[in-house]
Amino acid sequence: VQDLPGYEEALCTLLGTIEARVKAAQQFLTRVEQVVADGSAGPGVPSLRQPLPAQEPYAAPPRREEPQRSPEPVRSPDPSPAFGVSSDWNT
Repeated sequence: VQDLPGYEEALCTLLGTIEARVKAAQQFLTRVEQVVADGSAGPGVPSLRQPLPAQEPYAAPPRREEPQRSPEPVRSPDPSPAFGVSSDWNT
């Protein structure tokens, strides 16, 4: 368990097989619920009996409309030969 400075949270790293990590996480959460329920978590920790404050639903930011693009003009092939290519092979 590692405290995160500047936050009122801690980080817990669980190692082992998936089954062991799931079991440990369930036990960890059960213990946290017990500590909060009996009041030994300390002041400032919300009680489980109090409803959590309602959060506003996520609203996506307004989409910026892009101006309509005009189609690009069709270019005809260049009639001049490529650089360094001569049509006269005898010279």
